[in-house]
Amino acid sequence: MKTAAGGGSAADRTSSAARIQRVPDGGPAKVSNAAFWRLLAEYERISRDETVAIRSEDFETAATIQALKALLFLTLESSGRDLGIDRRQASFHARLEKIADAERANQTFVKQLLAQNAAERRTLDTARSRLRGLLHSYVSLQVPSGGSFFAQG
Repeated sequence: MKTAAGGGSAADRTSSAARIQRVPDGGPAKVSNAAFWRLLAEYERISRDETVAIRSEDFETAATIQALKALLFLTLESSGRDLGIDRRQASFHARLEKIADAERANQTFVKQLLAQNAAERRTLDTARSRLRGLLHSYVSLQVPSGGSFFAQG
């Protein structure tokens, strides 16, 4: 399934995870300086794909992307520290802020969806209660022993 961002399928994105090796202790692999910046660009790209998936309410794809982002994040965090990359460096900080802004916007959108879902659930619960009340207002269709005024015959 293609996303509107053109990011490819969830399976394509998980192939990015396959490129990130784990070291024997189970932690994320260390990457070179050049690889760090490529991984950051990949993180930015899949973050955009995540926004598209969330906005289109494709939660399965969003979950797949979030799993990949978690793996990328661990690798970026560990490697960035080892490479001495300073989060306060202007260009890097700007990129991180852009990612954080997008994630805050996604969080706000998801909260709105949850509130909308709760309101719809309350409306459905009210309708169900009214329908049950209506159903109970109908008496059994059994004809009383003395007959029924409504019975034909």
